[in-house]
Amino acid sequence: MHPLLFPFLSYSFLMIFTPGPSNVSASALGSKLGYRKSIAYMAGMSISFFLILLVSGLFADFLKANYSQFSTYLKWIGAAYIVWLVISLFIPTHQGQADKPTGIGLISGFLLVLLNPKGIGSSIESVHIIANPAHLAG
Repeated sequence: MHPLLFPFLSYSFLMIFTPGPSNVSASALGSKLGYRKSIAYMAGMSISFFLILLVSGLFADFLKANYSQFSTYLKWIGAAYIVWLVISLFIPTHQGQADKPTGIGLISGFLLVLLNPKGIGSSIESVHIIANPAHLAG
């Protein structure tokens, strides 16, 4: 068995089965306003995700070509970020009364995906794996 098979499968499982803010907000908006009124919002999310994938691929290629010696540091930064995410789950937050959504459209969906750290992280990792499939070859 290849040594990267388990990390790849666990990563894939987590990315597929854990909903991010895009999934949750699109479902909530669709149920509140209906499909037709949420199309612009979902189009903004799609455009933003495409741009994130494009920039992630270019960024990964740039880092691999020019700064491969920093990969160990980047791994530790990524691990520290994941630890911070886990700790932040246990920090209490104050939540006020939710208002009815207003101004939901293309820009709102675009910004939601653009500012989503899970989407950016998974895009960078996915592009890295797809761009260099030799990692998974036996």
